[in-house]
Amino acid sequence: MKNNHMDDDCGVDTPENFDAALLLLFNKRQKVALIVDNNGWEKAEGFIRQLDAHRLVLEGGATIDLPAIVAVNGIFKRGCTCC
Repeated sequence: MKNNHMDDDCGVDTPENFDAALLLLFNKRQKVALIVDNNGWEKAEGFIRQLDAHRLVLEGGATIDLPAIVAVNGIFKRGCTCC
């Protein structure tokens, strides 16, 4: 039977936050694909130019507060539900 619940948890191995993953991607200079909750979900992607404990800056200049990140490279934050 197919599960059609709209509030199912999205991730398999869901993190509380993305600190470790973002640091690894930043250090390896790998592209990130983000979903950010900015009063509604938005996509952002690119290479991380700057990263600190509170925010990141993508090479295009977009500044993103870390708590607003819902997903990184297809992995959703724990407690996030699919809509």
